[in-house]
Amino acid sequence: EILAAQTRAGVAAETIPGIRQLRRSGSPLDTGRVRRASEDVPEGYAWLAALALGEVIDDLTLPVVSRVNPVRKGISRSDFAAALVSPNPVSSLHVVSYVHLGISRTLMLASVLPSLLFALVLYLVFMVVTLWVTFLLTRRISSPLSRLARIADDIARGELDESLNLEATGEVREVATLLSSIISGVNVRRKQMDVDHRLLSMKVDERTEQLSRRNEELRRAVSEISQTKERLRQMAYFDSLTALPNRRLFTEQLSLLLRLAKRNQHTLALLFLDLDNFKRINDSLGHNAGDSLLREVGLRLASCVRDSDVVSHYVEDGELGDDPRIDVSRLGGDEFTVVLNQIERPEDAGLVARRLLESMAEPILLEGQEVVITPSIGIAIAPRDADTVDELLKAADAAMYRAKGQGRNNFAFFDREMHDAGVERLRLESDLRRAIQRDELVLHYQPQVDTRSGDVVGAEALLRWEHPEQGLVPPFKFIPLAEELGLIDELGDWVMEAACRQVVELDAAGHRLETIAVNVSALEFTDALIERVSRVLRDTGLAPSRLVLELTEGIAIQDTGEMLKRLHSLKVLGVRLSIDDFGTGYSSLNYLSRFPLDDLKIDRSFVIEFDKSK
Repeated sequence: EILAAQTRAGVAAETIPGIRQLRRSGSPLDTGRVRRASEDVPEGYAWLAALALGEVIDDLTLPVVSRVNPVRKGISRSDFAAALVSPNPVSSLHVVSYVHLGISRTLMLASVLPSLLFALVLYLVFMVVTLWVTFLLTRRISSPLSRLARIADDIARGELDESLNLEATGEVREVATLLSSIISGVNVRRKQMDVDHRLLSMKVDERTEQLSRRNEELRRAVSEISQTKERLRQMAYFDSLTALPNRRLFTEQLSLLLRLAKRNQHTLALLFLDLDNFKRINDSLGHNAGDSLLREVGLRLASCVRDSDVVSHYVEDGELGDDPRIDVSRLGGDEFTVVLNQIERPEDAGLVARRLLESMAEPILLEGQEVVITPSIGIAIAPRDADTVDELLKAADAAMYRAKGQGRNNFAFFDREMHDAGVERLRLESDLRRAIQRDELVLHYQPQVDTRSGDVVGAEALLRWEHPEQGLVPPFKFIPLAEELGLIDELGDWVMEAACRQVVELDAAGHRLETIAVNVSALEFTDALIERVSRVLRDTGLAPSRLVLELTEGIAIQDTGEMLKRLHSLKVLGVRLSIDDFGTGYSSLNYLSRFPLDDLKIDRSFVIEFDKSK
């Protein structure tokens, strides 16, 4: 019975869930044994077994006492199981057996997994809610502090300009109140600083504008001072008419050049130029024409000075430069100088002088009329002739007068004989200024004879100078000198007054001359001449028809309208007009038909050997 009961119990045990695997395994009964049975994974739970690292079955053998016999007909498995679970105690048991259980962990996990998942979900929900509540509480507590920190940073950067409005309590509120007061103070200070900054900016702008005006005024002042200094320097060292170096600059630079030439044993040449009959141009055409002539002469002289002459040009820009050399200078009036520095031979200065003469030979257009002006050039060599500025100038000046004496439009080198001639000329100039006062002038008369009757019909008054030491000085020596010194008008007045008075005296003595001829220089032929002639005729009482004014051909270079007006004015006075030395200068038959002339005196060069000349 026990065996049968055991067999029946073993059969009945198969009805309990989880026992089926026991029979399939065929393992012997062993109480408390744990077996790995990965191959016996319940169907449909392979994924759960994989998570549990394989199937594990716990073996358990239990004694069974039941009052229900499971093998009896009509007893179901449920009845047997219920009798096992809730046995009703009785005095005797009907069945005694052993039940061997095989408990699958996979199935156990499968049975408890829904409860675990539910518990896990509840736990996660609880954790999320707890974290959210914690976050809200933490934020509520730390938010004022964070805002206070940001406000503090804004205050430190100076970016906060609004009053602090922070809802807080306790110490945070006190801190917020303190920060609010700080912000208010900062705002007040900032506004004050803004006002101060604007005021300061306005003052800075005002001062800047004032400084700009002062700087501009200073700049203009400096510019004006610089321009004034330049003008003063220009006025002090350069001729205002020709822009050439003047006498002062010429003297300073020539003195330096002479010292350099002496130290370096170089040869230097000074060319002294004087324009022939320049005063006639100035008096005839006016000072404006004379100034234009001087400017043109300066330009021509400067253009002839070449680099090969070892000189440099300072005429155009007025700058002296670093090289202490000068080329062309105007000493005053119609006097010019050319300095040739470091020439190889004295004869080279003659080549330059000849080039200057050729340049000046070209006609110059003055007020619509062509005029030819010629220079006389004197050349002095340093240190051969002199080694100082004054001595070199004297030597060149003496050579210039030698060139004038040789026929003008020429050049001459200085020699020692000229020194005495220069001294004599200086003495002659001084004596000529006092000749009228000392009554040293006399008139000689050249008779005019009628070749048909042999009678003397007139005379020409010729001026002579009876020098107390040199005797009778011929006019070709002192007349050009008088023109240069500006004494020709005074001499002309004396000659005209003396000739008219002496003719009247001859009439009273019974020696009548029909006409008396007086030479008039081209420099005298101005509007003042008419008044002087009228005054002399009125003072001496000579009939105007007996006075003949002999004019030179130089009047042809004067303005035709003004000249004709003066000639007609003289004819109105009643005097006779004559052209002297016709053919030697501005010979033109054209003006003979327009000028109111009475006589024409042909120069003797046209009649001497007329039968031999072609």
